[in-house]
Amino acid sequence: MFDTWSGLKACLLDKYNLVEVPKDYKEIQKAIEEKRKNDLIYVHPGWYKEELKMSKKDLVLIGPNSRIPGHSPYRKREAIINGSVNFLNESSCATFDGFKILEDIIVKADEFHFKNNILTNK
Repeated sequence: MFDTWSGLKACLLDKYNLVEVPKDYKEIQKAIEEKRKNDLIYVHPGWYKEELKMSKKDLVLIGPNSRIPGHSPYRKREAIINGSVNFLNESSCATFDGFKILEDIIVKADEFHFKNNILTNK
């Protein structure tokens, strides 16, 4: 069986420095805070009880269901954010793709990319 993460990872390594949660950082917020230029943060499937503050320009976070619509039957194990996601003014051009979010989305940024996510109220 084809491992979609391996294929996607190979494509991304040409363009980005890959940072993985929980491999490189146990918490998503810590990876966001320490993001450097050209970093892409990949969040593996799991349960993350965090209040995320998207506070960096050109921040890219992708989950295990990146590029798979929320209503698709082909979604795999989710990276579940048990908390809110806050797009601050500083997070212009941020990308957030392929997650399941159990709380609120708060948007203060002018430009951001929010796609292929599932929003629910627990």
